[in-house]
Amino acid sequence: MVYKCFMPNNIDMVFFLSYNIREDSDVGTNVGLINATDADEGKNAKITYDLVNDGGYFRIDQITGNILVSRQLDREAVEIHHMTVYARDNGDNIRSSSTIVTVTVNDVNDNAPVFDQNQVTVSFKENRSCANSIMKIAASDADKADTPNSQITYSLKSGEDHFKLNQQSGLLTCNDLLDYEHQALYEIIVEAKDKGSPKLSSTQTVMVQVIDINDNSPIFVDIKSQIIIRYFSPGRVVEVFKATDMDSGENGKVHFNISGNATKFLQIGEVDGVLRTVTNPNPKGNYSLNVTVTDNGNPPRTTTHSLAVIANPLSEQTIKFNKQEIAMHISENSPKRSILESVKKHVSNPKNKTLMFDIIDESGKLSFSLNDTTGIVTLVKDVDREEKEVHEFVIHVQSTDNAEQSDLALVRVTIEDENDNKPLFVQNSYFFKINENEQIGTVVSPSERKITATDADSGDNALIKFKLYGDGCLSAFRENYDGSNMMVIELADQVDYEVIKQCKFMVEAFNPNDVTKSSSVSVDIDILDYNDNVPEFEGHTNHVYTISLPEDTNINTNQTSFGMVHDKDSRENGDIELSIVNDVDCWFTVYRVYDKMFLKVKPTIILDYDKGDVKNTCTLKASDKGAPTLSSTATLSIIITDVNDNAPVISNPDISLNVSRDADPQTVIVDRIHATDNDSGINGMLVYRLEESEHSIRFSIDANTGRITVNTVLQSVQKDEIILSVTVSDKGLPQRSASAQVTMKIKDDNPRPFFVVQSMIVDIPEHTTKNDGTLGVVVAHDRRDSGEINICDCTYLLDTKRDDIIIVKDTGVIKFKYSNHTLDREGEDRGQVIVGVIATDKGEHSKNSSTMEFKIKITDINDQVPVFNQINYAFSIFQYAPNGTNIGEVNATDLDENPETFYSINITESSVGSVVTIDKETGKIVKAGNMSLSSTQNVQIKGNVFAQDGKDLKKLPSHAEIIITIEFDDKNNHTPVFQPDEYQTDVDWNTAAGSKIITVKAEDADEGKEGEVTLSIIGGNSR
Repeated sequence: MVYKCFMPNNIDMVFFLSYNIREDSDVGTNVGLINATDADEGKNAKITYDLVNDGGYFRIDQITGNILVSRQLDREAVEIHHMTVYARDNGDNIRSSSTIVTVTVNDVNDNAPVFDQNQVTVSFKENRSCANSIMKIAASDADKADTPNSQITYSLKSGEDHFKLNQQSGLLTCNDLLDYEHQALYEIIVEAKDKGSPKLSSTQTVMVQVIDINDNSPIFVDIKSQIIIRYFSPGRVVEVFKATDMDSGENGKVHFNISGNATKFLQIGEVDGVLRTVTNPNPKGNYSLNVTVTDNGNPPRTTTHSLAVIANPLSEQTIKFNKQEIAMHISENSPKRSILESVKKHVSNPKNKTLMFDIIDESGKLSFSLNDTTGIVTLVKDVDREEKEVHEFVIHVQSTDNAEQSDLALVRVTIEDENDNKPLFVQNSYFFKINENEQIGTVVSPSERKITATDADSGDNALIKFKLYGDGCLSAFRENYDGSNMMVIELADQVDYEVIKQCKFMVEAFNPNDVTKSSSVSVDIDILDYNDNVPEFEGHTNHVYTISLPEDTNINTNQTSFGMVHDKDSRENGDIELSIVNDVDCWFTVYRVYDKMFLKVKPTIILDYDKGDVKNTCTLKASDKGAPTLSSTATLSIIITDVNDNAPVISNPDISLNVSRDADPQTVIVDRIHATDNDSGINGMLVYRLEESEHSIRFSIDANTGRITVNTVLQSVQKDEIILSVTVSDKGLPQRSASAQVTMKIKDDNPRPFFVVQSMIVDIPEHTTKNDGTLGVVVAHDRRDSGEINICDCTYLLDTKRDDIIIVKDTGVIKFKYSNHTLDREGEDRGQVIVGVIATDKGEHSKNSSTMEFKIKITDINDQVPVFNQINYAFSIFQYAPNGTNIGEVNATDLDENPETFYSINITESSVGSVVTIDKETGKIVKAGNMSLSSTQNVQIKGNVFAQDGKDLKKLPSHAEIIITIEFDDKNNHTPVFQPDEYQTDVDWNTAAGSKIITVKAEDADEGKEGEVTLSIIGGNSR
């Protein structure tokens, strides 16, 4: 998206823009383009963009105006960003416009629904109509409200057979009536899923506890239709009635009562259901009895059973139980066939009759047996106190010879508890939350969610204690319990979200009398952030940041971080905004990238140290976005430092003056060169120097003041005007400078002599004498005050180290020292002699002329012969080398000018004949015959080479000895062959040197080094 803003260079304006960007955009993503237009031209129309108050999330390309993401965005932290973009031109009178840019971060589905608790327990009465909801499942989603990313649907991951969940409302209901007696606890998994793309979800465990109601009536167990009573005495056991109730708790507890005419001599134990005689019936006969069992529910439920009671007392009872209730004990988990005791000891048998015992129980479900002769009670089935604590049964004893002599008694076996059950928690795990600012002693686990454990044992075996264990932040919490099976977790020490955000530990429930009987459950406690930390500045001294900035700092200058700011809190509590309290007086804005802080010069501010902008003090404020908002301040002490942005200014850069050629050393030429520099410190310290020139060494300058004095006498200066260049530099970096020019007119009282021509040439043949030895005459001239030029009355001298040439000082005649003296061209450098001539006038302060060059050119005569560079030459060649192969080259040197040398060769010794020739002009020796050897040894050719002066054949030639070794080589049997043997190509007339013309190729059939071929041009190589 591109916005254009038209801005003439005389209007400041403010406008507003807005953009949208996805919160998952990568760093560097383009947000939008600011395109400002300036109607001016040149640098007035060149626009620079700046971004301020962006919170560190964005940056702007100063040239293109592109706003880019510079930090990972998070809509849940900051949804709308407000910032200011400045567009300014680069004119001398800077104009700017600003726009308020709003960037809205568009939500992406990056947050899954969250449940407050990982596990929740809810209760629901059995048989309650499924039209009633069990609970409302609720999750929250941090993504943008009222969008698919935060809209949640609910579903069941387990438990669909018994429950259903409304996708929209989250209401959990049952499919069919719940029955406590069928299943008392359900564990189901619910899922909350948002509608974003991709869909995100989370789960929660729901424990549904079915609450028992009194919906079951008691049921008699092993009921009889009649009872026959033969013996009567108070408290005699007649029968034991048993009943069960499928309900739980009080609803499952029962009590008994009786009615009917048998109640006048019978009574029943309300709790144990034991029917006993009270008195003798009168008269004997048949009676009716109604036994009613009632549970303790509300309302109670009852069951009544009617039976006949036949009273037929015997006159005498000789066999009877001494106790109507016999109590026995046995520990649970005792092995089968364990003996309790014999009931025989409780029988009165005065006539010592043989007795027989049996149990009056028709169910066959008893866990005990009774020996019919010994009366010993034996354990025959496993007993578990937690399933049944008291076992009751009626026993019968009779005489074996008279069944009429018998009696009944109740045996009550109490199962003694053993610690065979460990405590169990009612939940698999616990999850709590606590604010970090809570006080010590605060209960973390609320009363409705106490941590509860149960133990199926009894007494001391069922006592439960709790303890916390684990690593990390356990010391911040403690357990609190009052001896019941429930405990709460309390805060034992202050917790700090900034130190730790979640505590994980375990709670153990154990029996004090046997610590091995224990179980554990995990506890997760989320520490919730509270806005308890103010933003903290780092890198300051007593809350003062002292920052030095050069005066050329502007809005485009990239600054290094001057400090850091952070907030230990999270999310909005830790989201920091920076502002300047005294914004009007502050020349800068402050922005933050992550935790680093940076300064930026305001677009309207131009720093200038030289105008007094040396310090600016700003109050920086860092505020978080918590509730309440917390903030802190720091002082920015910004020192503006001088930049070497001013060059020295010379008040008079062009100085003209007259100087006498006779001025003495230390004579002041210029007293002072006045210069100033508006910079300070070393940037304003000035240094003077003379630029190197022809005569600058004759003067010196004071480096601090620019005073110029004569350094050496000026009489030898041949010019009438000297120009000195003076450079004035400061000591800044980069160094700046200015220049002044000092023009000096050299005034003479006695003008110096001069030569009309500065060079004179004479020719002389070598080895030839001159008349009287005279070579030539030089004449100097002199200028009078009137300007007239005359021949100078001077003395002359030679500027040379030679002693064979002299000058007559009064006449200027140059001659050989001796009249018969000659010159040798070959003995002089380049065949010439050069001497200098100086004329000196005869004034009070004599003046020298400039040096004139007198050159003697020596012409050549053919007086030299060629001379070989060496007296012996040695060459070698393989026997099978082809004719024309270069063997070597001899050279002779002739020192005459443009010499001609002819070469010849004379073979004096050779076993292979004359097989070599020499090039007359070049001295190059080549093969010219068959060199095949008759032996396997190398042989030598010996002879002489001669060099003859080609311009004078009468001169004797010089000579040198030569030896050519023919090397035997039976491997080198082949000569190189060109492929093809002739080449032809065209070359442009203007082809550059070094250009490729053609490629030639030669091959040799020999192997190894004998087959290696080297190529050379032996003719036509001039180009």
